[in-house]
Amino acid sequence: MLRSMIGIASLLLAIAVLNVPRGVAANNNVASRSLTACPFCSAVAMTFSDQLNSNDIAVVAKLIEIPPPSDDPNADFPKAEFEIEQVLKGKKFVGESMTFKTQLVGNYPIGQKFLVMGVDPPKVSWTTPMKATDRVFKYLSDIQTLPEKGPERLIFFQDFFEDKESVLAFDAYDEFAQAPYEDLIAMKDQMDREKIIGWINNPETSVSRRRLYFTMLGVCGKPEDTQLLEDLINSGSRKKRAGLDALIACYLTLKGEDGVDLIEKTFLEDQEVDYVDTLAAVSALRFHGTEVEVIPKKRIVVAIRHLLDRLGGVRDLLAHVPAARGRDHLVGGRRHLVGVDGRVDGAEGGLKVGHGRLDEGGARDQIGEARLVLLGLLGAVVDQGLDRLEAARLRVHRRGLLVVIDQLGVGAALEQQLDRLRMPLDRRTHQRREAGIDTLRTLGAGSFDPGRAAGAMEKHHGVLGSFGVNHILGQLWNRPALSRRDRSLVVVAFLAASGASDEELRFHARGAVNHGLSREQVEEIVLQVAAYAGFPSAMAASRAVAAAWREEDGETDAPASGKRRPVAARLDDSARHAAAHEVRHTMWSGRNNPDISADRDSLIDFLGGVGELAFDFAFGEVWSRDVLSRRDRSLVTVAILGILKCTDELLIHVRAALNHGCTREEIEEIMVQLSGYGGFPRAVEGLGAARQVFARIDARKSAGDSKT
Repeated sequence: MLRSMIGIASLLLAIAVLNVPRGVAANNNVASRSLTACPFCSAVAMTFSDQLNSNDIAVVAKLIEIPPPSDDPNADFPKAEFEIEQVLKGKKFVGESMTFKTQLVGNYPIGQKFLVMGVDPPKVSWTTPMKATDRVFKYLSDIQTLPEKGPERLIFFQDFFEDKESVLAFDAYDEFAQAPYEDLIAMKDQMDREKIIGWINNPETSVSRRRLYFTMLGVCGKPEDTQLLEDLINSGSRKKRAGLDALIACYLTLKGEDGVDLIEKTFLEDQEVDYVDTLAAVSALRFHGTEVEVIPKKRIVVAIRHLLDRLGGVRDLLAHVPAARGRDHLVGGRRHLVGVDGRVDGAEGGLKVGHGRLDEGGARDQIGEARLVLLGLLGAVVDQGLDRLEAARLRVHRRGLLVVIDQLGVGAALEQQLDRLRMPLDRRTHQRREAGIDTLRTLGAGSFDPGRAAGAMEKHHGVLGSFGVNHILGQLWNRPALSRRDRSLVVVAFLAASGASDEELRFHARGAVNHGLSREQVEEIVLQVAAYAGFPSAMAASRAVAAAWREEDGETDAPASGKRRPVAARLDDSARHAAAHEVRHTMWSGRNNPDISADRDSLIDFLGGVGELAFDFAFGEVWSRDVLSRRDRSLVTVAILGILKCTDELLIHVRAALNHGCTREEIEEIMVQLSGYGGFPRAVEGLGAARQVFARIDARKSAGDSKT
């Protein structure tokens, strides 16, 4: 049934190909509309330009004073003092050599430079400083001189795609992910084709970036590049085929109509091909059917015709329709159902349908076309909701196709079916579902069709599935207090610590990478789980994560022969103890004992052997690693303690999280996310512990204010 559902969904995509009006041709035979520069990419974060636009002030500031340590564990987080060296934005509010104070997370030397932004002058609210280099500062200055849109803007960013400063590389990718496709076409002559091919061939290139590079190669590539693309398509390796939708689209752009045969044979004719690969091919064909005028639309329809061999559910979908003249030509004759006879109107890019009384000679073609519209309408209701349905009905009325449907005697059945499917979907519910589908889109990054996946959840899990799409993926994942990247961070921690199924953890490990985490960072979450949920849970999670990477790379279930993951650095006791002391210093804002040995002894005196292992392993080995920032480790730790209902430990680590730069809103949002992955009782207990810490801080703050 799943395969039938996917097939039906694919056919609806094919219908969309046939019914999108053609735009004005642009360079490279592209129909210029609202397409993004990388149609197969998704931005994962706000760009620097977005951040600059949303803040009133941006400055380069150097650290000039570090606050002294305090012995009070409940004191407010101390603020460091900075001096402005360069004003990137907001010169009417601040100037060079001015000083200000704001919270600083971590230990830095006097003179260290940071990027700091602020809002609401004249009483400026400053963001947490971000350590940055002179290259980053120059980059920020340069992007403010760029035009708001156009190819000149993209030409600047392409030089940073694989920059050694990862923050610049990510920003450049996100700029392309949201820019218009027509700007990409316009910068064709400024692309470095050889460099793009090198990035594609680099096994370390991420899936999302491969999609961008394939899209660019489709613009600037040469006919001889098709051999490389054919080799990747024929390889059968998921790792080599990574970004398959963009790979196929690139191949067809360069090969033209002659390339459709390979795609047809490899992904559409064979009914045993993985549906994810088939959908990638359909996505690429849809791109060519609606955006790029390289392949005749008639040839695309012929290719998609093969999907009907996988549509076991089509007959069920149309079973309610009464018999009418020519019915056999509808259900049995595939070529009439998809209009393969070539009756495509070149001027409008849609199906040509007669409006008069059907005669015997033209009945079969028009019956097939009318049934196609009927199937499209029903699919619109089932798959896209009432908003899409009403839009589809307007198009049908405008083109006079209901006249044909009425002549077939199915008009009443159509209205009856639409009434049955019409449900009290208010706009908010519809928006939640759309948001849930968008969450699936970014989690999957093109590896599956999100709309089909949402439908599959609802079909196989019923009410539970619809709640999962609407409330967990749609409502919970789209709350503004945490980014999707941070939500992936805590969800992987939830799943790993609670012993969730391998399937769930594998899915969210891949989703975390698609949301901006590296594989190493996902593995680091598992390491944090070892310290706070135990090694058995961490080992099980590690096996699931490793399996996710093998699936992503197209490898077998067994690890590759001789392949070894990196081990921990070997630290002597002196280095380990110093690292643990530094971690505790940042956790408690310098309020731990300034002597390393005395700091360790105090913990051992309090907790015995547990304190010894906590100091040496948890603080000295795990927390001191730099794969995750201290803020991220605190998010992960609070998430683990929340799902394990360790409220006493939460009282400690919520305070540490605040000292590491987490906000109260972010900490509470972890508990909101926990409600979906650990249940409401755990979320309520975690929220209570967090608010208890906040209340203590506020009470001491009020007492201090009254004294002064």
